[in-house]
Amino acid sequence: MITKRSSETETQLQDTELLLRNVKGAFQMQQDEIGKREDKIVREIQLLLLNDRTQWQQVKAQILHRLGELKGMGEVADFAESINEITARLSTEQNERKHDDQEIIDLLNDVCFKMSQKLQDDGN
Repeated sequence: MITKRSSETETQLQDTELLLRNVKGAFQMQQDEIGKREDKIVREIQLLLLNDRTQWQQVKAQILHRLGELKGMGEVADFAESINEITARLSTEQNERKHDDQEIIDLLNDVCFKMSQKLQDDGN
């Protein structure tokens, strides 16, 4: 009778260990999948920001080139105020873009932090 109980206990213990390994394996697979999706989304956002930044740099370079042409033509006196206004607007736009980029970065950090907390909470 004691041998039978020992055998049943041993079987239950083995079943429990197997179940625990399966749960841990499934949890690790889920974490890996979430990590892959997070990485993909972060890369997509980085590409979007890089593309936007590249387009912005091209626009800025074209405007500055045209402003330089105006200076070269000696028409600066007539357009000095406009040039200053355009330069100020470019500077303002650039600062706003930096602020927007920082907001996106902060949002991404917040999302990653919350996801990490959820994974830790789910793991416990």
